[in-house]
Amino acid sequence: MEAQALKVNVDGASINKLHSVSTQDAIDHVCRINNNRMKAGEKFLAKRGDLLKIFNPSNGKFVFRFAHGAGELKIRFNELGLDYDAELELGVIQAQEIELQVMLANTADREFYLMYQDRSVSSRNSRALGWYMLIGSLLFAVVTTASGWVGSMIG
Repeated sequence: MEAQALKVNVDGASINKLHSVSTQDAIDHVCRINNNRMKAGEKFLAKRGDLLKIFNPSNGKFVFRFAHGAGELKIRFNELGLDYDAELELGVIQAQEIELQVMLANTADREFYLMYQDRSVSSRNSRALGWYMLIGSLLFAVVTTASGWVGSMIG
């Protein structure tokens, strides 16, 4: 599924160089960031395991990856380790110059990831079923309340 942002929070950290990550990182949806950015707080990017939104302002495309430290890669402050699939989705394969924005994913971003992009099919289906049950129960409550009001007005 190709994701394109209509309105995006672009108040993120600027990234101007990418590194390739290992196959296991690609399977686990992990991106690698500089270890000095691995704390919670205003001047930092994320803690280990936080979901990051990586956004390409030139074409509006974005991906989600889990933050991990640089590991064996020599990642500088404004650099990021990404897998090939993420680079392809962002449209930065073989790009000489890149300008990406990286930010901590908000609640809506996390829900989008878990419903549409999570690797586990059962997780995606159970999350969708939970939302359908919530919406269905709200609609049922509205319909029964409205029919009760109509019945009391007629009677």
